[in-house]
Amino acid sequence: LKSDSKTALTLTAFVIAAGAVLLRVGGRAAFVSTLGLDFATENPELKDNLDSLLAYASTLNPITEGALFIAAWTFVKVFCFDAGGIVLALSSGILFGGVIQGAVFSAAAATIGSSVAFGLAKMETPIREKALELVEEYPSLRGIEKVRVFLVKIKRQDGPFLLL
Repeated sequence: LKSDSKTALTLTAFVIAAGAVLLRVGGRAAFVSTLGLDFATENPELKDNLDSLLAYASTLNPITEGALFIAAWTFVKVFCFDAGGIVLALSSGILFGGVIQGAVFSAAAATIGSSVAFGLAKMETPIREKALELVEEYPSLRGIEKVRVFLVKIKRQDGPFLLL
């Protein structure tokens, strides 16, 4: 067991080191090409659409751009649209002028979107009632409701120590 974890650690370190060398030597373009994310260069229509979207985004007021980005992340989180989250995460660096700025803004927007989704899930609405009916119909989903009930009990007992 110990040798398996040592092997896994060594393999992980190698993959990270190889990725860092690839980024350093080949740059971001080589990394994107290796992952197969350079599909926009092969499709001129998609490239034109992306260029026009970026041109439009650059004309927006930064506050409006940020608000639209947060709204997009909220939509993605509320409706569990994971592919949209990947697109938003990858595009954030381009939209906000750098990898660090994009990562920070993307993380903040995703957190806001997740908080809105969580708040909506806790509200007593007809949609939640329908979801609870589905939980009763499909036993595999019961674990999710049990975790929610457990967290509510912890919140009542510990109060300010657990923020839900």
